[in-house]
Amino acid sequence: MESFTEFHHLHLFSLNNLSFFLPFQSFFEGQSAPWDSAKKDENRMKNRYGNIIAYDHSRVRLQPQDGDGGSDYINANYVDGYHRPNHYVATQGKK
Repeated sequence: MESFTEFHHLHLFSLNNLSFFLPFQSFFEGQSAPWDSAKKDENRMKNRYGNIIAYDHSRVRLQPQDGDGGSDYINANYVDGYHRPNHYVATQGKK
């Protein structure tokens, strides 16, 4: 073995670890749902990273303020818990 990294990679791909590794191969990468609210001009600066933004179907909606069209947006999504829909909130800190 030339390095620990090489050893680790060989270990990950060994037959004994395929049952752990293979399910991660099927994870979807990229946009899987609409994120129109996050892409609005008034909300773009509220996203810490341009490639990690809130999906519309599960986003946390704040109570809107009069006269502020983007005031209901925060980069946060509800996440299901074990037998508990929308039990957690995943969000980011400010820039």
